[in-house]
Amino acid sequence: MRNLAIGVCVVVLLMLVGCDQEPPEGLSSSELAKWIGEDITVHFRRDALGAAADLPVSPTVDTHNGVRMSMSGELQSVGPMGIAIQVATTPVIQYWIPREAILCIRR
Repeated sequence: MRNLAIGVCVVVLLMLVGCDQEPPEGLSSSELAKWIGEDITVHFRRDALGAAADLPVSPTVDTHNGVRMSMSGELQSVGPMGIAIQVATTPVIQYWIPREAILCIRR
């Protein structure tokens, strides 16, 4: 009986060790992948651009003090570390954007 109690305690402790992982923030990769092929606008985190300030700035503003705060294009791929968008320029340019730099995505 004592061995059973110790075994149960060990299993419970092992289960608790895996519970300290935080859930992903925002849309999961599979949810965001549904937007592949659609035109989106990626708004960047202000601190990722070196533009963090005490002044409030709308999260969907495209420029601030003459600096682009967003990028628009067609969503090409989604991964756990970031997304790729294709910008319709001549020649066509593809950008990879890390998830940590993304404030929000508008489609």
